[in-house]
Amino acid sequence: MLNLLKYGKFFGNNKKGGLRPAFFIEKQKAFIATIEVIFIMTAISCGPGALEYYEAKAVSYLEKKENTKAEKTAQQGIKKYPAAAEFYVVLGRSMLMRGENEKALDYFSKAMILDSLNAQAVMYTGAAYYNMNDVRAAEYLESSLKMDSGLKEAAVILGMHYLKNEKIKEGSDLLNKASSQYIKRGELDKAEELTMQVFHRNPSDPKMLINSEDMF
Repeated sequence: MLNLLKYGKFFGNNKKGGLRPAFFIEKQKAFIATIEVIFIMTAISCGPGALEYYEAKAVSYLEKKENTKAEKTAQQGIKKYPAAAEFYVVLGRSMLMRGENEKALDYFSKAMILDSLNAQAVMYTGAAYYNMNDVRAAEYLESSLKMDSGLKEAAVILGMHYLKNEKIKEGSDLLNKASSQYIKRGELDKAEELTMQVFHRNPSDPKMLINSEDMF
C-alpha cells in the first residue's frame, strides 16, 4: 500500500527520465492492481454498513488519486461512525495530496483527539510539517515510528528531514534501509529516488553504493 509519491511534495517526481525494463513496470502495475483488489474485497466482506467498508473504500479511492470520491466516502463514514479517527486520517491525506497542508493538519489533529495512539495520524502530521519546513516534523515522525516501527513512509520522510537539517548519517541510514527494501520488491523507481537523495548529500556512503549496484 506504500505508494510513496502520492502523499505530498516530500518525494518529488523523478526528473531523470530514465527507462526501466518492461517487466519491472508490469510488476509494479500488478502490485498496485493486487492492492486495489484487496481493498475492494475487504470492503465487500465487511458489508456496506461496517466501519471497515467505508475505510477500505476511501483508501482505495486515495490510492487511485480519486480524491473527491475518497473525501465523500470518508464524510459518509464520519456520519455513521463519528468517533472513528481513520476517516479524518483519510481526509488529511487527501489534503496532503492536494498540497493543502494547513487543512491536512486540522484533520490529523481531530484524528489524534479521537485516538492519540493512531500512528498514521501522527506520521502524516509530521509529513505536513515537513512540507511546511517546520522543525516539528521530526518530533511527530519519530513518535510515529516509536508507535509503529513498520511505518516505512515515516522512516523515509524522517530521513529526508534529517538530510535537510544536516543530520547526514541519520538520514542516509534511514533512506538506505528503505531503498534496500524497495529493491527487494522490484520497486526500482522508488529505490532510485531515495538512493539519489543520499548520493547528493553523502556520495561516498558505502550502503548507498551497494544499493546503486543492486539496482543495475
